[in-house]
Amino acid sequence: MADGVELPVRSDHEWVADFSQEIAQLGVEAFASGIGSIELTSFEVWGHMGVFPMTPDPAAVNAGAPKWQTFPTADRPDVAMATLSPPSVFDAVRARREAPVVIINHPRGGANYFDYVGFDPATGLANTAAAWDTKFTLVEVFNNSGWQDNRARNVNDWMGLLRAGRKIFAVGSSDSHGIAGSPVGYPRTCLTLGTDDPRQVTGNLMRDQLAAGHAAVSGGIYVSAQLGQTVPGDTTTGAGSPQMVDVTVQAATWVDVTALEVVVDGETTDVIPITAADTDKTNPVIRWRGQVPVQTRATGGFVVIAAYGDQPLEPVHPGKIPFGVTEPIFVVP
Repeated sequence: MADGVELPVRSDHEWVADFSQEIAQLGVEAFASGIGSIELTSFEVWGHMGVFPMTPDPAAVNAGAPKWQTFPTADRPDVAMATLSPPSVFDAVRARREAPVVIINHPRGGANYFDYVGFDPATGLANTAAAWDTKFTLVEVFNNSGWQDNRARNVNDWMGLLRAGRKIFAVGSSDSHGIAGSPVGYPRTCLTLGTDDPRQVTGNLMRDQLAAGHAAVSGGIYVSAQLGQTVPGDTTTGAGSPQMVDVTVQAATWVDVTALEVVVDGETTDVIPITAADTDKTNPVIRWRGQVPVQTRATGGFVVIAAYGDQPLEPVHPGKIPFGVTEPIFVVP
């Protein structure tokens, strides 16, 4: 809460839990709301997945953790030990009473999902079709890291999925395992919820807005964009024609902001320097405001706007470079 994280999503490995009890004990319900979740790990077979929202069930094994294996039990000793395929596990997760979404967490490196299935961003397809889920809509593009760190890898994967016609939205999380090495809140996913009161927020509202792409990822910089009346996550017309996107970049005055990057159909079309002269003199947290020209391919495309700095977020997040990025705005003919 001291870091301004108002909706802390607890994501223990293989254990469903939330922070509601801790928040109540502190008497700070006006400042934070705890939402249940789990990080499904598959024991490093095919990756880690965020499952959200989840309601803990104290009577169930691991408080109701989804099963990704079959195994013998006292009642069914004849059941074989087998690891289930990702699509079958994801479908079972989505069929739960909470109707949770699946987030592909840190998709690259080691035994993680995109490497496991052989995902190719050039085609938007996976080499192992039987293990490839065609229904997920959320990817943890930013895990304790920023825009430039991920530009050639996770961001490239995200762009590949979007180019292939998948409506995929990015999330950012600190994945904090220790306060010194990975402080909470860099980066964070900022949701459009219609309220700034955590007491009015439910897991279902968060799930639905996240799944609709009504969010932005912030690592110290907040970027908002609008194409006409259309906001990120939504779709407008005019593909193939020149259009103007209204952009606002905000950051605390001590945060370094040096550039605005315009991405159209997965390719950078412009990098605009941001200097002290661009700061709004009446509101210094507005570091840049203006319009940028875009033109998607005639068959339909998307626009993503990012901003970043060069100097780390000392002393709040040592070594971490500030950034912010919108979800895609989709443009059709």
